[in-house]
Amino acid sequence: MLEHSVLSLSLLRVTMFLVDSISPVAILFTFYQLYQLLSHTTAPHNTETFAGSLNGSVLSTFLPVWFHLETFFFLYHHLQKHRLQAPLKPPAMSDLERGKMYYRVLDSTGDEFRVFFAGWFVWSHTQKQLVATEFHLIRKDNMRDWLSWFLFGYENYSMLLKNPRSKENAQELDEMINDFQLSKGFVMQPGRNGDIEPVILSYNRVDAYIKPLVFYAIIAICESVGFFILARFGFSRITTSDSASSKSSAMSYWVHTPSPKDKAHPIVFIHGIGCGLFPYVNFVAELQRKAPTAPIFLIELPHVAMRLKDTVPTMDEMIGHIETMLDVHGFSEAVFVGHSLGSSIAGSMIKYSKYVAGTVLVDPIVILTHHPSLAFNFVHRAPGYNTDSVKANELFMHWLCSRELFISYTISRHFIWHQIMLWHDDLPTNHHVIMCRKDLLLNAPVVEQYMIDKSVSHTMFDIDHGQFLCLPEVQTSVVERIACASRFVK
Repeated sequence: MLEHSVLSLSLLRVTMFLVDSISPVAILFTFYQLYQLLSHTTAPHNTETFAGSLNGSVLSTFLPVWFHLETFFFLYHHLQKHRLQAPLKPPAMSDLERGKMYYRVLDSTGDEFRVFFAGWFVWSHTQKQLVATEFHLIRKDNMRDWLSWFLFGYENYSMLLKNPRSKENAQELDEMINDFQLSKGFVMQPGRNGDIEPVILSYNRVDAYIKPLVFYAIIAICESVGFFILARFGFSRITTSDSASSKSSAMSYWVHTPSPKDKAHPIVFIHGIGCGLFPYVNFVAELQRKAPTAPIFLIELPHVAMRLKDTVPTMDEMIGHIETMLDVHGFSEAVFVGHSLGSSIAGSMIKYSKYVAGTVLVDPIVILTHHPSLAFNFVHRAPGYNTDSVKANELFMHWLCSRELFISYTISRHFIWHQIMLWHDDLPTNHHVIMCRKDLLLNAPVVEQYMIDKSVSHTMFDIDHGQFLCLPEVQTSVVERIACASRFVK
């Protein structure tokens, strides 16, 4: 991740301006040529004049074509953004799961419950998070709205009251609030504070900044280079799908099975948000060196790799494909390594699959996922608008990833926090968690203290989220942990 400094922030702003200017310039040029055409002005002469200053007949042909393509892509992006706004109700928890989850979440907040619950609300006019000293401003109906989404999967309390089990759900919700007040020793004021609103997903606006077509072309080139390098490393790419299922069910992966094999468990690696596997090629090379006899599987997640993909597989589909993948290659278990968002799939495998021999979670988002930091920092944070200052790393994440249309859609509509969250007793014996104390997405001190209190095997580095990929020494340490996990014998 980008280090924060005045220089890096300045360079980032310049880069953002240049990239973000491509679409409006292209649109202006297209309308200018359209105006010339409609006003019977000689377009070829003016086009030559426009590009002539750039010296070359190739440019005079290429630039108009490129700008017209960018204009059409802008229209495509706008239509897709409008289409993807439709809310998507998350899968519901059972009554037993919901009750167990709520009281465990409540217990985990301890004496810091004001910090926790205040963080799940923002001021409507500024979108800034409430702080602990403003907790008293949350009224009972505000809490009902948030709990209706958090535990029941509805947009707000009004929508919860419209479901077939509204009476039972409303009674259960009020009992939860009463138990909350009793256990924490306070009384929540009745009514609603109209100046605040809860932080939610699934029904929030899918916010995205237009990225030009050339941006996605560069991403595609980088990913193709990554694929070429993986092929040179001896990996083969395989795509699996279930013809009886939806098109979102397809999964592609890379596999390298060394010969001869030893007793090392296969390693299944799942990447995070960004441009696919391309940023991980050095990491994969190091993994091959440190675990030369371990089969390695690399799972692709195109919907968070800036590939213009809006088909997002369900967690059940992902688990089924991964289990089938291991069966096809003759393995009954594996060590699962998830980086950032990839830890959500690793976490689901841990909770719902018998194929897990161990796990190494790097920059995981699955430990204390119920805390507000992740949902706010990735989806709702707008550096400089609802934060006190603008930091280069936060602005970079916001512009490049959080506001990329298909990533924003995936997180806003398909991120089911209770499916992926791991408590300490969910982790297998063979586990290790690697986190960063400067993580810009998570509340690292809270997670670190939780892992210490619950004796979770972990390592903390004084770096930012994802920065291990840029630091050879840290990357080697991460890889050694993975190699050790693959040799673990029960």
